[in-house]
Amino acid sequence: GKSPPDQAWRYIYEVCDAMAWLHRHNLVHCNLKPRNVLIEDDQGSATKITDALQGWIGGVHHFETTDHFMYIPPEQAEHPEALPTHGSQWDVYSFGVLAFRLLTGQFPRGAEAFADQVKRQDQSRGIVHVADNAMILHAVRSQPAVRWPSRPTSKWDERRKLIIDKCLAIELKDRWPDLREV
Repeated sequence: GKSPPDQAWRYIYEVCDAMAWLHRHNLVHCNLKPRNVLIEDDQGSATKITDALQGWIGGVHHFETTDHFMYIPPEQAEHPEALPTHGSQWDVYSFGVLAFRLLTGQFPRGAEAFADQVKRQDQSRGIVHVADNAMILHAVRSQPAVRWPSRPTSKWDERRKLIIDKCLAIELKDRWPDLREV
């Protein structure tokens, strides 16, 4: 959800720093989302990233309705075999989604499609509903530009949002190569 701006930016910087450490050591995460980030209220404590490399298990094509597909770039779901060459850029995209959500409380793309899937799950009365992940991925791809709910309040705010926009680029070639660059 949305956090107060100063707190959100602190968390964003800490997550970026932790992920940059992984990338500096040639490690990728591929499952970056809020439930895999442990944050302490104590500003002296380091943010911890959990569940690395759990983002995609080859051969698994059906998930119950969760927000998993809202945090991964479409190409991660479509081509999981590209992990060795694109894993760090997948992390960059997921980081962008996480940062956007911390600042706005919203997903940057595909929110309506995801809400529809959650609604279908809620209406299924206890029957497990398999999410239509292809529909979610299509909705994400169909919105190439990210729309921020509010305008930047300063040049500094504008620059930081442009950095997040580049993290959220749909096209791999337009995204930062890894979080050391961010």
